[in-house]
Amino acid sequence: NTIGPTLGIEDYQTYTNWGGASGENVIGLTPNTTYKVKAKALAGKYTESAYGPESSAATSAVSLTFDIDIGPTHSESAPPYVVPFGSLSIGSVNTATDKVWIDLSTNADYGAYVYIRDANAGLKSTVLNYTITSSSTNLASANEGYGIRGDTTSGLTFLSPYDGASDNVGVVDTTVRQLLNSGGAAVSGGWASFLLKVKPSTTTPSASDYTDTLTIVASATF
Repeated sequence: NTIGPTLGIEDYQTYTNWGGASGENVIGLTPNTTYKVKAKALAGKYTESAYGPESSAATSAVSLTFDIDIGPTHSESAPPYVVPFGSLSIGSVNTATDKVWIDLSTNADYGAYVYIRDANAGLKSTVLNYTITSSSTNLASANEGYGIRGDTTSGLTFLSPYDGASDNVGVVDTTVRQLLNSGGAAVSGGWASFLLKVKPSTTTPSASDYTDTLTIVASATF
């Protein structure tokens, strides 16, 4: 199903193989380019018809737009992107008031993907050299922990373990993990938000410099 400089007997397909009435995608085309298409039929061994009428169509320019915002609601914000927890309650699940919002659009036929990783595998105090380690867990019953939980979406879907409810969070560490996808299809005006949650235990040392750095990456398959 690609184009090439020459055509041979191997390029003939049955009507069914060409997708029937629904047709079939020709792949490997150059973006933002006009192509002309015409067909002919094999009428038996060594016999073929003339070419039929010609049609033309233009491929779209490859497009992917991606944006991150921070805030309690879905609105534009500017860097630096910082999500403050404020003072943490010991033995309780603390949820940051601000959410991380993701906006994503692409004309990629096979969909968009969003990945996440972090720098510290948890909230780290450099002063004390102590990390509230991240894991996929229910923070309500865990002794200590940190992670993210998918909140709202449109056109995108959170994947496990980020699709939990209540205080069930997914791990963020130095491994690049898939956070969202568009279900294998192009998406226009897709968006999602996620929450950051942390629970310090009664033995977590007190410090004012617990931080983490998240890296979020968007990609698409054309």
